[in-house]
Amino acid sequence: MKSYRAMVVSICLLLVAGLGICFAVLNRSTTRVDTVMLNDVAKSAEENFDNLEALDGMEFGCKFAVFGADGALLYKRGDLKVESFQEAVGLNYPHMSITKDGAILGEAVIAAGQAVMLANTKKQLMGILIGMSILLVAVMVCFAIYVRRTIVVPFQNMQDFAQRIAAGDLEVRLLRDRDNMFGAFTESFDIMREELIAARDKEIELKKREKEMIAGLSHDLKTPITGIKVTSELLAVKVEDEYVREKIDGINQKADQITNLVNDLFAATLSELGEIKVAIRGEESVVLKSVIRNNDDLELCKLSEIPECIISIDKRRFEQVISNVISNSYKYANTKIDVISCLSGGYLKMEIRDYGPGVKEEELPHVTAKFYRGSSEEVSLQEGSGLGLYTARSLMEKMGGELLCTNANPGFRVTLMIPLDK
Repeated sequence: MKSYRAMVVSICLLLVAGLGICFAVLNRSTTRVDTVMLNDVAKSAEENFDNLEALDGMEFGCKFAVFGADGALLYKRGDLKVESFQEAVGLNYPHMSITKDGAILGEAVIAAGQAVMLANTKKQLMGILIGMSILLVAVMVCFAIYVRRTIVVPFQNMQDFAQRIAAGDLEVRLLRDRDNMFGAFTESFDIMREELIAARDKEIELKKREKEMIAGLSHDLKTPITGIKVTSELLAVKVEDEYVREKIDGINQKADQITNLVNDLFAATLSELGEIKVAIRGEESVVLKSVIRNNDDLELCKLSEIPECIISIDKRRFEQVISNVISNSYKYANTKIDVISCLSGGYLKMEIRDYGPGVKEEELPHVTAKFYRGSSEEVSLQEGSGLGLYTARSLMEKMGGELLCTNANPGFRVTLMIPLDK
C-alpha cells in the first residue's frame, strides 16, 4: 500500500517538474530571440546614427524603428505601425536605448510579430501541456481509485481475513464484491473457512466421543476391580499359608492402585466433559480437620490450628483434593507433612508441605498439567498417571478456589485457596 501511494506521488511530482521545465525552456527561448535581434538593431543604429539610411542595405530578420531622444520617429523598416516611441512602449514592443559615449541618442524598437508569434506558440503549448496534464492527473486519480477499490482493498480484506482465521476466528466471513476481479479467489478463501469449521466441529465431536468412551471404560472397570478386591479379601481371611497370604495382599494392593488410577482418569475425563458436578455449600472450617485425618492413612500430617470461619466448598469434592495431595506426598516424599492455615483476603489459605526432594524449578509450571510427570529419578520409580494434581486443581477451580504449587526448600508445598462463604 505504501509503495502504491509512493508511485502515484512520484508520477505527479514528475509531471509538475516536466511542466516547469517546458515553461522555463519556452520562456528562455523567446527572451533570447528578442534580445539578440534587438541588440543587433541597436548596435547597427548606433554605428550609423548620423546616416540611418545606411540600414537599408542590412538584413536583420525583423521589422524595426529608430526613435530620437525626444521620442520622434527617425527611421522605420517595414510596415511598422508606430509613429512615436511612447506608442511603441504602449504596445509592449521590445526596445533598447541607443547610446554613444554614455549619452542616450535614441531608442531602437523591433516589431513584436515574431515575439508575439513565439508568445502565442508558448501559450498554445502551455495550454496543451496543462490540458494534457490535467487529463493525465484525472486519469491517474481514476486509475488510483480503481486500483484501490479492485485490488488494494480486496487484498487488505484477504490479509485481515487470513490473520483472523490464523487467530482461530472462523466465524468471520470474507464478503465477495460484485466488481472484485479476485471474486473466485475470495470465494475459495470462504470455502476454506467453511471446511475449517467443519473439520474443527468434527474434531471436537471426536474428542468428546473419545472422552465419553474413556469415562465409560473407567466406570466399567470399577466392577471387575471391586470383584478382585472382594475375592482377595475373602481369600486373605480363609488362607492360612503365609506365602499365599502375602501374594493375596499383593493382589489387593495392585487392585487398590488400579482403583486409584481409574478414579483419577474417570474424574479427569468427567471434568473435561463438564460432567463433574459440585454442590457448594457453607461449611464450618473445623470440618477440614476430619477431612485431613480421614485421608492421612500413614498419620504423617501435623495439623496446626485452623481459623474459625465459614468456607464455601463441596465437602466430597474437597476430600478428593486432599486425598490426591496427601497421596502425592506419600508417594514422592514420605516425610512428615505440615498443614498450616490462615485467613487471606476472601480465602482460607491452607499450605500442605512435605520435606522431600521437591520439584525442579523448570518443571513447577507443569506439575498440574494433565498426564504430566516429572523427570527426576524419584518420580520414574513410582507408579502414577500424572492426573492427581491435575484433578485437584480442576476441582478447586470448580469450587471457586485455587491450587498453587511451589518448592519449600526443602520440600514441596501445595497451597489451597479455599473461598470463604459470603
